[in-house]
Amino acid sequence: SGRVLYANSHYKEFCKFWNCLSHWSATCVLLQLTVQQQTNAIAKLIQMAEEMLTAGNFAGASAVHSGLLMSPISRIRPAWQKLAPELRTGAVFTPIGNYSQYRELVAKSSDNVIPHMAIMKRDLVYYDEINLYVNGRLNVAKLRRLADVLSIVKRTKYSSYMTATQAEAHVTSFLFFSNLVRSPALYLLTEEQMVEMSFKLAPREKLAPRDFDLQATQLQAWLTKSEGLRVKLGHSMKKLARAESKMKRGLALGGGASAVNSQQAWVVEHRRRLG
Repeated sequence: SGRVLYANSHYKEFCKFWNCLSHWSATCVLLQLTVQQQTNAIAKLIQMAEEMLTAGNFAGASAVHSGLLMSPISRIRPAWQKLAPELRTGAVFTPIGNYSQYRELVAKSSDNVIPHMAIMKRDLVYYDEINLYVNGRLNVAKLRRLADVLSIVKRTKYSSYMTATQAEAHVTSFLFFSNLVRSPALYLLTEEQMVEMSFKLAPREKLAPRDFDLQATQLQAWLTKSEGLRVKLGHSMKKLARAESKMKRGLALGGGASAVNSQQAWVVEHRRRLG
């Protein structure tokens, strides 16, 4: 199940690697000093994610995509505005249709696939919650769905990938991120440092005096309107309390049924309006 998967040490290491790659992507952008350099870094990372998708490395592509979606990166608007429209990607990992685009790509991919582990774990946890027996019979549909998810893991485990003999040493070192994972503090910015760097690169926009005055006027108007509504609500609640008291006295004294029913209907209607 998803809980057993998370307890697995290999899965934990994989998650650690994914987080490092995501933070590394954000760090690469924030260390650039000019807007053009930031745009170039974003473009390069997007192209790298596209290459990962082509190679079936959905986990790596999602990590890079997640890094670019971090708030310190997404708020650097000047760099994003200079980016070519065709490079703005990420639709593969949209949750629309239960990640339908991602699932379609995985189904069409070859055996060399590294899945998006977060989506896979989500599926396992969901299917694990389904009853194993239905009306005293084994739930075969549940087992088939679990088998579909685990078959992707099996494909990933027994597929062949690039080894040290097939690539240059510095490329292999970059792909494995051994030093990055072991000593992330030497290579990655912390979240606090990312926020600080982001505001240095793209300071908060200062409001012009007239904009500030306009917002202050709008706020004052809203407060005045709210105070008026509060007073009106108070009067309505008092009126409702008097009507309820009058209705109860009518019931206690054996008043006319039609009058009591009319008052009761009025109370119910006004309680509904006041929420």
